[in-house]
Amino acid sequence: MHVTKRSLGVNYIAGIGLVLSGILLAQLLVTPQSGVPVWAITGFGPALALGSTLYWLPRIDLDDDQVWRVAECGALGLELTTLVVVGLLWLSVSVTEATSAQVAIIANTLATGTVLGVLGGAVWEIHNTNERMAVRTEVLNRVLRHNLRNDMTVVFGQLEQVRANVDEPQQSRIDTTLEKLDGLLEMTEQVRAVDAALGRGSQTHRPVDVVDCIDCRVEEITTAQPAVTIHTDCPAEAWAHADDMLGTLLDNIVGSAVDHGDGDPTLYVHVTTSAQWVDISIEDADHTLPVQDLAVVSSGRETKLDHGCGIELWLVDWLVEKYDGQLTIESADDGLSLIDIRLPRADGRSRLGL
Repeated sequence: MHVTKRSLGVNYIAGIGLVLSGILLAQLLVTPQSGVPVWAITGFGPALALGSTLYWLPRIDLDDDQVWRVAECGALGLELTTLVVVGLLWLSVSVTEATSAQVAIIANTLATGTVLGVLGGAVWEIHNTNERMAVRTEVLNRVLRHNLRNDMTVVFGQLEQVRANVDEPQQSRIDTTLEKLDGLLEMTEQVRAVDAALGRGSQTHRPVDVVDCIDCRVEEITTAQPAVTIHTDCPAEAWAHADDMLGTLLDNIVGSAVDHGDGDPTLYVHVTTSAQWVDISIEDADHTLPVQDLAVVSSGRETKLDHGCGIELWLVDWLVEKYDGQLTIESADDGLSLIDIRLPRADGRSRLGL
């Protein structure tokens, strides 16, 4: 059996809950049955909460060392509560003179102190994890914003010089390389823009005409990429709570089909409204959206063995969540894919330049 800090910490906390539950149960059995005592009603809650750590503590996003520190915080809560209880007993009544109800109340108090220690430790470790993630995100954004762009600029310049001194077949290969590098730079800019939008939360939300936004984006996309075909079926207008990043939803779906799909995409975009929602349905008629990307985004997670090819559909998912909307992805057996984006409807009339 492989013993880890995680398993030791979880079992330690659950063991405390088991012992205290046993004490409470024993006291309940020896108490005259003239009704269920108050201490029994209030006491088993904290004790059982400690036992429940067997389920929830291994499932929160903490590593083995963090789980062990949570267990240490629980032990500290138990120790401090024990000192308080011992002090009160010393001032009032000896342990040998304690009644069954008093013993049960002592067990309740110890369980409560341990629970507070465990919860405090878990909150503290989650806070530390979030802070570390924020620092990592800031560093990665800096690398994307400065280092990568500066280095790519040098690479572009060198490749352009090489291209001017090689024959036609080699020029074609260099053009393909430059196109891929340009797509990479465009993707980093999109990631930075989405990250900045997510960081602002709902502060930038305002009424946006979804139809106007889609019309503008369709014209720009089909002009820049003639191989892409987009048919729209929209009402005259449909206002939703969003911001200036709304247009990137369609950009990223088309980008996913173009960069990671098979063939030239043909998409059908339908917009409908209800009392509370604006629904944007995007149908992939030629099955060009990558099935693996659709599957992992629909499941909400990636693994080492089950992951997508790009980040475009993840950006769509994060933006829809930012707008307090809903994203639904359906893939039929015949390969037909349907992406449904549901956004909160707005009644405003402030047009946003997208």
